[in-house]
Amino acid sequence: MKILSFFIILIVLVVAIFGFVPVLRSFVITSSYDVKQFYVEKKQSFSDFVDDYTTKAAEVAHMRSTIRELQADKLKYDALKVSFDNLNAALNINNKYDGVNTKLAKVISYASLANYTRIWIDYSVKHSTTNKMYGILKDGYAMGIATFKDNTLLGFLNGDKSTSYSVYVGKNQAPGILRTDSDNKIVIDYIPSWIDVEVGDEVITSGLDGIFFEGIKVGKVTSVKEDHGYTKASVQVYSDRARLGYVWIVDTKVPQTIMLDKDSLEK
Repeated sequence: MKILSFFIILIVLVVAIFGFVPVLRSFVITSSYDVKQFYVEKKQSFSDFVDDYTTKAAEVAHMRSTIRELQADKLKYDALKVSFDNLNAALNINNKYDGVNTKLAKVISYASLANYTRIWIDYSVKHSTTNKMYGILKDGYAMGIATFKDNTLLGFLNGDKSTSYSVYVGKNQAPGILRTDSDNKIVIDYIPSWIDVEVGDEVITSGLDGIFFEGIKVGKVTSVKEDHGYTKASVQVYSDRARLGYVWIVDTKVPQTIMLDKDSLEK
């Protein structure tokens, strides 16, 4: 009886196992296909992601390069525009100084960063006379004087202690010498006391120093006082030191009464 029961159970197990195998095989095959399909899709997705990233990275690099080039071009454009505006302003002034020996010259730089009253000027002459002085004009106004140092023209603007030239003051054309005093104020010294000078009088170049020609506007008198037998006047000059791109250089070709000493050039 026990043997019969054993054989019956064995037969049942064999039938069950052989009947389940096709189902199991089908499940394994289906599962394997799904896993493979998932892998293929993810691999393709990752490949597409890498391709997109590589393409976009190249585009970004190209855009950055283009931006840098545009920035460099803009800097060049801005520099040229400033130079053009300065030149245009110098050429469009009302008085071109026709009939006198003047030349438009480019300002190179300040003589030193700590001194805004001295400038290097790009100006050359065939034969430079030692210590010869030249006049500097800007916007139609007297701005200073200049002389050669180490073969380069060095300009001394109004307000520099070494700047001085001959002027007339007011309607009576009182003579005087424009200079900068110890308080760094621009003044006119040695005005004859018997000639009336008033606040508001206009100051012009006299041309008697051989640096400027007569009649260039300098500024207006702001105060007047007596000083050791002479009249001394403070002046507000018309010229300013903004936009020092180009200036006019005056060469009168006549003997000069004012010279800069060596110490002034070395300061």
